[in-house]
Amino acid sequence: GVEVYGQEYSFVGHPFKFSGIVTNVPKSAPYIYREGLEMGRTTMNRHDIGQCIKELGKIFTGFSYHLLNNK
Repeated sequence: GVEVYGQEYSFVGHPFKFSGIVTNVPKSAPYIYREGLEMGRTTMNRHDIGQCIKELGKIFTGFSYHLLNNK
């Protein structure tokens, strides 16, 4: 997952052709949290982040999720 503005965004698989990107409270997703890495800061505001996630969801659908690769 990636945390931005207090939300954690993760990519998950499901059998449908809509977004596989989900949000959670940071470090509370139903998988084991291992460690955090500082990736820097964004200059995008919350609205722009939301729009970006919405667009990415069109590409990263639950149906397209694969454990080892993304084609």
